[in-house]
Amino acid sequence: MSDHAMKKKMRQTGRLLRIIAVSLSFAYQAFIRIRGASEEVDKKRAILLREHIEQLGSVFVKFGQFLSIYPVVLPRIYCEELFYLLEQMPPFSSEAVIRIFQSEFHKKPEDLFANFNLQPLAAASFGQVHEARLMSGEKVVVKVQRPDIAKIVQEDIALMKVCAVVIDLFTFGPNKCTDAVCEFAFWTQNELDYQIEAALTEEYGKHVNKKRGSITAPEVYKAYSSKRILTTAYIEGVTLSKILLAIRNNDKKLLTQLEKSGFLRKDTAMKITTDSLKQIYLQGFFHGDPHPANIMYTKNNRLVYIDFGICGRLTRKQRIICLRYVRCFWLHDFENTFEALMQLCGYPHIDNMEKLKQDFVSHLQQVYETRGRRGKEGSFRSRNEFLETLKLLQKYKIQMPPNIVLYYRTVVVLRNISFLLYPEIEIAEIKHQLLSISALNLLAELPSFFNKEQRKNRFLRMINFIEKEVTL
Repeated sequence: MSDHAMKKKMRQTGRLLRIIAVSLSFAYQAFIRIRGASEEVDKKRAILLREHIEQLGSVFVKFGQFLSIYPVVLPRIYCEELFYLLEQMPPFSSEAVIRIFQSEFHKKPEDLFANFNLQPLAAASFGQVHEARLMSGEKVVVKVQRPDIAKIVQEDIALMKVCAVVIDLFTFGPNKCTDAVCEFAFWTQNELDYQIEAALTEEYGKHVNKKRGSITAPEVYKAYSSKRILTTAYIEGVTLSKILLAIRNNDKKLLTQLEKSGFLRKDTAMKITTDSLKQIYLQGFFHGDPHPANIMYTKNNRLVYIDFGICGRLTRKQRIICLRYVRCFWLHDFENTFEALMQLCGYPHIDNMEKLKQDFVSHLQQVYETRGRRGKEGSFRSRNEFLETLKLLQKYKIQMPPNIVLYYRTVVVLRNISFLLYPEIEIAEIKHQLLSISALNLLAELPSFFNKEQRKNRFLRMINFIEKEVTL
């Protein structure tokens, strides 16, 4: 075995031992020192899980953030706690930053920028950001990828898969940790290529307008970007993750500063809700990782997405079906909600389809009856029906296309952010927005719907439908 292979083996062994040690520490503290079964006990265990994941850092923090919005592995209270995972990674050296610049551009930072601060503004799992100024005067942020992070990600995910197989040996039911790790690996691969992120950021920015959403994206400077370096406009503001932590911890100092700048929890929550509806159902192209750390609240009372490593796309057909699904869901039309769901899944052939339908409809009816009894009919507060639905599909071994899974995950995280900001968001407002977007989609599709070849047949079918409805 070569020296390089030997060092790699020792590194992997050391990392595995570290993972095992942290896992045993969590198991001891969460299930031996803490006993009982109550929501308060589960909350303590969830906090311990978050803290132990933060100890492992890097890829595991990313995976924890992924699990916080993954619908089938962890109970709700754990997902909510992992939502607050912090990427407080130590920065890497200035020498490493300079080496990466020389590797990518064959120049040092001072040769490219009028000013480049070698002390990073922040350091995260995959990279760190530096403040700089272009020769032309624009203030920018430069994201530099961690040295050897692609190799580290590959090795850590391989170890995750080993751990997941072991965990799945001791768990029962349809929800498998291995599936979560494999999906995480799938969505992570593009995040390590900043050229892909640059292209996605630019594409998103081109589609932002009042009709297609108001949350903007930073300008990209391609001449100063590469596979491992990304330069974008400097966004002055605070992340929603810091705002949510301030709300959670009652940080009066930061909350007072935000209020003075014009920040209103309800307005921000409604802006996120409305914008996400337009992104997904009108544009069909959306930010696929809208973790609160990736949304900035700026000093001019605007919201900006950052980190476009993952973006989602829906075909025209999927966009319309997804809209029908969510509209029928909010209007309590569960029969058509189920029909849209099965269409999104490609009309799967299963023996117990009727039983699945009964379970699905019964579940949604129970959710709304529970909400009604608690007097929350006009509120956004409820169990997360999206997550429960995906669990139900997995129980019946029904698979969704990856882009639809990403759509679900995005809906879940945006809904969580809106709820955490302002739990009293009114369902009536969401229904109104969905009906408006449905009308816009219908108007946009009318020319193709009444094309010359099919105009007569479709017009007659429409007349027949209306006649039946008015004679009932």
